[in-house]
Amino acid sequence: MVIRLPEDLQRYIQAGVQGGWFKSEQDAITQAVRLLSQQKAWISGQSQPHSEQAFEQCLLQSGFLGSLLPSVLPREENGFQPIRIEGEPLSETVIRERR
Repeated sequence: MVIRLPEDLQRYIQAGVQGGWFKSEQDAITQAVRLLSQQKAWISGQSQPHSEQAFEQCLLQSGFLGSLLPSVLPREENGFQPIRIEGEPLSETVIRERR
């Protein structure tokens, strides 16, 4: 497959390779297409993570995370139940107090 890119995108990819963001030009294009594919699946609702672990795996596969750290917080499967807090959301409180 031969792909022709506009000059500004070619310069961007070459700068990314020289800057160490990508291993090669092919790696940059591969990552871009993978992200587009994931974005399309996400928008169409086909690939939404259903748990924190699934979300972390999506981030790992997309390259946003380099590795997963072991969990130090208890999760629902360990009997952990979050506490329900009633009242105004913190963001609303901050906005109200700044006015």
